[in-house]
Amino acid sequence: MIETYGVETYLDKIKDRDDYFRLKVAFENTKNSKIELLEHSVAGVLLIPQKEELLEREIYIGYHVTRDNFVLIGDDEDLLKMSQVLEQIKEANETNTMNMLFWLMEYIIKDDFEYLQDFEARLNDLEEMLLERESKNFDKDVLTIRKELLRLQFYYQQLIDIADTLVENHNLIINDVQTRLFDLYSRRVDRLFDTVNRLKEYTIQLRELYQSQIDLRQNEIMKVLTVVTSLIMPLTLITGWYGMNFRNMPELENQHGYFTIIVLSLVIIVIEILIFKFKNWFK
Repeated sequence: MIETYGVETYLDKIKDRDDYFRLKVAFENTKNSKIELLEHSVAGVLLIPQKEELLEREIYIGYHVTRDNFVLIGDDEDLLKMSQVLEQIKEANETNTMNMLFWLMEYIIKDDFEYLQDFEARLNDLEEMLLERESKNFDKDVLTIRKELLRLQFYYQQLIDIADTLVENHNLIINDVQTRLFDLYSRRVDRLFDTVNRLKEYTIQLRELYQSQIDLRQNEIMKVLTVVTSLIMPLTLITGWYGMNFRNMPELENQHGYFTIIVLSLVIIVIEILIFKFKNWFK
């Protein structure tokens, strides 16, 4: 039988135990998944991020496992669902308490490889949008995905630490078969951890691609500005030259001087355009 309790209820139930304070530390004021090895039991907490609200919500599940008892602790309604699933696993496998802990940890990651494939699909979509220059909120989207991956990275690292602690088996509470089970579990979570790292590297590559596109656009703008400046510069020189209005400048008294300068300016612009076109500077 799997027992379930609220945190305060269970702590009140075990307040006369010698290891009460270690159990209290194991169940309270926790910010990450962890395990405590006691003399004849193991206890700790699993903080399980919810896939639908990865950055907002997580399920708290405390556990206290001896050779004879399997206790789940928490105040979340998801705890009841978890206990029902474990009851079904127990009936199907006729397993003992330490195997139940393995199945609990196995259950919370059972769909994670498929979940991480969804991350890869989201990143692929962002890459296609980026290449088509349709990504209006690219920075925000990539930053959100990166935060979610970081959350998963911490979560998997904590699961690996729990599994490795059980494999070390300092309190000799698990047998050799269970040691191998938790060792296999540690390797499986390690593969999930590596997948998350690969996806994080993908986000870095996308950001670099995005930055290179921004740089390319800026270079195109600077090229246009340079061409325009080059076209206008000779006209600016002419304007400055004839804007001095010295008394003996012959063009000031010439009745065709004004139109001559207009024609000269147009000729210069045409010549410049032909030169730029010949050098492919408009591409």
